[in-house]
Amino acid sequence: RPASTSPWRIGLEGAAVSVPLFVTLLHLALFAFDRRARENLYYAGQMAISAVLILREFRASLVPGLLERELLDRWGSGLPALASLFGLLTYYTVRTRPFPRSARPLLAAGVFLFGAAYVWDPAAEHGWIVYFAVVVLEVVRLERRGRVVPREGMGFSLAGMAVFGVAIALQVMVIWGWVESVAGLRTVFALGALGSAIGMSLFLARTLGQTRLLEAENERKGRELERARELQLSMLPTELPSATGLDVAAVTAPAAEVGGDYYDFRRDGEGLLVAFGDATGHGLASGLVVTAVKALFVSVPVDGPLPRLLTACDRALGAMRLRNVHMCLALARITRDEAVLVSAAMPPTLVHRAASDVVEELGAGGLPLGSRLRPSWEERRTRLGPGDTLLLASDGFPELVGEDERVLGFLGAAEAFRLAARAADARGVVAGLQSSAAAWRGARAPDDDMTFVVVRVRR
Repeated sequence: RPASTSPWRIGLEGAAVSVPLFVTLLHLALFAFDRRARENLYYAGQMAISAVLILREFRASLVPGLLERELLDRWGSGLPALASLFGLLTYYTVRTRPFPRSARPLLAAGVFLFGAAYVWDPAAEHGWIVYFAVVVLEVVRLERRGRVVPREGMGFSLAGMAVFGVAIALQVMVIWGWVESVAGLRTVFALGALGSAIGMSLFLARTLGQTRLLEAENERKGRELERARELQLSMLPTELPSATGLDVAAVTAPAAEVGGDYYDFRRDGEGLLVAFGDATGHGLASGLVVTAVKALFVSVPVDGPLPRLLTACDRALGAMRLRNVHMCLALARITRDEAVLVSAAMPPTLVHRAASDVVEELGAGGLPLGSRLRPSWEERRTRLGPGDTLLLASDGFPELVGEDERVLGFLGAAEAFRLAARAADARGVVAGLQSSAAAWRGARAPDDDMTFVVVRVRR
């Protein structure tokens, strides 16, 4: 250690080594907590190499042993290129999705120069300078073309990179003898490493703060949607009705916290009045529409014509003035001898004929409720015989998408219903439909709510 080195100078040089080491440990810890954030791993590598390079420059005062200084000097030849390589990896990870096509040759060049520096002196002396310049040009090219991913607080990180780039340029000028020093300092890149660490830390602080806000907002929305889901599910009947000569089963499976599917029953003489609907979209708005339709359905007289009941519901929903939310709804009056249906934009009701094992369609189309167009709806009728089965299914069934991206479609839904209708009772039909839907979907998550209401005429 030179006798002329003052204690305060040693302290400053030690601090210059300690700061990037601290940043290295910090980003390694962040990567350990979230392995998906690979930018923390790459930046930790860049800062660790920077710490070794700074120590190498200050080895005369910070490294006491002559042998240790020689080893540090000898094995540090390829580290400047490796530092630029890790810096480029950090930038790519933070700023591009996916890596650009230029990434592979540039990263390969960095690895090559790192190895070449130990066997070829020009690579150690000048190769890293050329490589760093190419890295800077790559960053400028991507930023100017706008082929980058917007990130909150990225300006801090880019400013830190700019400071580091200027420091390296000044360091090259010192190495080539163009300037003696910068403000009396010859190890200029140490200031660049400090500026880079500050910029990255500010970017990280902004990112973590934004993440915490998003988590709090998502938690709030989750609680709100859970309460809405409970409200919407409470709108569904807890018990299925009994009617002379009819066997009834129903099930709903929402794809999100709050679905838009709805069904309900009311006794109508010896038969049933069935409501089956689907509010557009998901979430709170669809839950409100379902709640309103539930209130309307339980309050309107059951003995009126079905088109008149739909018109009353349409006027009430129109008065709510909910934007971009409508209700598709079918009303069916079912006895053991006949089914009467009126539909407002619901999929067709399917009828399986027990005598012929044929599936027929009954009623579809029309405008949804709440469209403010004052539409009219037409009744459809069909006779029923012993063993005949009716299926009201939401559009989540025919629009079911499989793992191979194929859509089940209305023909596929009708065939699945024909096979399921061989079950002994209505609950068995529902179980068969659920099995067919699960087999078609496979491991793919459901994209929409799926609801079945099955009414069978007892034999």
